[in-house]
Amino acid sequence: MTVEVRDECLRGLPVTPDRLRLEAAIGLYASEDASLGQAADIAGVSQPEFLHELGRRGICVHYDVAEFESDLQTLQRAGRLSRP
Repeated sequence: MTVEVRDECLRGLPVTPDRLRLEAAIGLYASEDASLGQAADIAGVSQPEFLHELGRRGICVHYDVAEFESDLQTLQRAGRLSRP
């Protein structure tokens, strides 16, 4: 998808194409319309970089119990976590 914004709409704003992508990605993530991975892809940055930007802005990460349990299972299967 290509999004066009007329130059006159942005005149005087401190914005670049990269910043517009980041702002759009953060908005979509914050509204829970995009996952972390999708939002990072939209922004054109790695997931750790995107998480850092969310933290810098005080935006909470969407991480529910089901995702946590799935991550635990993945770590156990990989032998990186043992259950007590």
